[in-house]
Amino acid sequence: MKKVQLLSPAGNLTKLKIAINYGADAVYGGVSHFSLRNRAGKEFTLESFKEGIEYAHERGKKVYATINGFPFNSQLKLLENHILKMAELSPDAFIIATPGVV
Repeated sequence: MKKVQLLSPAGNLTKLKIAINYGADAVYGGVSHFSLRNRAGKEFTLESFKEGIEYAHERGKKVYATINGFPFNSQLKLLENHILKMAELSPDAFIIATPGVV
């Protein structure tokens, strides 16, 4: 039998910790470059997202990195660099909204 998991959004480090502390099995979030959750300084930075991933992993929880923006052709190299930086943080998976990004 498969276990149901609670997946919660995490728009910043504080929200990630709240979700984990209140029972989420996994959270998802991203860094504003290609995330639709950009909220004028209240979102993750690369450093705080890394801290969040470490916090979750220390508690046996998962973090999914979102890349759900729609890049223009002129942004493809920036997107490639962003994906590489996000991968270095060791999220458990990526959630990608645009088939072209895959």
